[in-house]
Amino acid sequence: MQRKVAPSGTPVHMNDLTHWATNHLSRRDCRSSLIESLQTKFGDSGFYLFNTGRSAMSFLFSCLREQCNEKKRTEIVIPSYTCYSVPSSVIKAGCTVRVCDIDVNTLSYNIEQLRSIDYSNVLALVTANLYGIPNDLHSIESIAKDNGVFLVDDAAQSMGAKIGDRYSGFFGDAGILSLDKGKNITSIQGGILALHSEQLNDIVSRNYSRLNSTDFFSDSKEIIKLLVYALFLRPSLYWIPDSLPFLDLGSTIYTEDYPILKYSNALCGIAASQLRRIDSINRKRSENAQRYISYLSDIDNMRTITIDDMLSPVYLRFPILSLDRQTRELTIKTLNEAGFGATSSYPSAISEIDEIKDRLLLSRDCCLNGDYVADRIITLPTHEYVTPRDILEISNILHKI
Repeated sequence: MQRKVAPSGTPVHMNDLTHWATNHLSRRDCRSSLIESLQTKFGDSGFYLFNTGRSAMSFLFSCLREQCNEKKRTEIVIPSYTCYSVPSSVIKAGCTVRVCDIDVNTLSYNIEQLRSIDYSNVLALVTANLYGIPNDLHSIESIAKDNGVFLVDDAAQSMGAKIGDRYSGFFGDAGILSLDKGKNITSIQGGILALHSEQLNDIVSRNYSRLNSTDFFSDSKEIIKLLVYALFLRPSLYWIPDSLPFLDLGSTIYTEDYPILKYSNALCGIAASQLRRIDSINRKRSENAQRYISYLSDIDNMRTITIDDMLSPVYLRFPILSLDRQTRELTIKTLNEAGFGATSSYPSAISEIDEIKDRLLLSRDCCLNGDYVADRIITLPTHEYVTPRDILEISNILHKI
């Protein structure tokens, strides 16, 4: 029997499906109960539920533009290496992307460069918190406050991660959480806007009330995807979708063509069920990450990301940096041939996305580290279906390379 470990994902248990089916067949609106659960878990923020994380982000940027009294402030500062959904959300909201470089050791902003930006036309700063590793959020929050700009804490990949006693996604004025199929918990799709600023309450609430919900046809497609996902994420079956090239699994595509809608009530039960066990989900990922750290500590031509003592990552995936692009490609090819889903994550830094190259605000040397990471990064699976033996075999392959 073939076996292939998916590069990312959160297993959907039978209990999740049972909870979902009970709520779905009852035809009651369970979105309010999901919001109550979010408030219980993360604190008394204002939560708004969307069809995707990127629609939540684009909606928020539009609200920030409307709220701001200075119409010249249309720039959104984003990291040089982050998810393509971030610049697409900025541009879809009618704003301009300003790129700031990252620190290759932490994947957070280059704090010195972030401080040096001219903020006269900046509307907001956006964090990244990639792979479940929180950014230097205290410093970033301080810079945003000192310059009078909004801070959007993008925790799409780090739901449940902490900096001290504060959750990622709950710094600044608002945070973004994701329920997409590759995230910490999943309902196949979905996004959450966590609002922390009272001054934004009125405008966000008013604009949100005008949005449409997903329709029956869309909901039906997502339910089918959910059931297929629950079955085929298992290593004994994942090789089947992975072997079909037309599915283009794991590809990163830039697009601004997506609807901004309210979250589907039909998917809500899965998110609610997984939220109840998010701590155990994240604990398993962190245990797997510690195994990688232990096994890979003596490899000279590959290095892990620096984790500050204040951080409690949740390791959506485990990132390492290889010596160069050629070593990265060889490593990913070898691991995948051995049945382990390793990926290069995003194929380029933000400055190299063909569709938006000419629309970015770039200062000198603002993307050197982003380019460096894009050429070298490898992400390894950490989810529940990854066994200690898998991690040992992956580590042995890396040592040989």
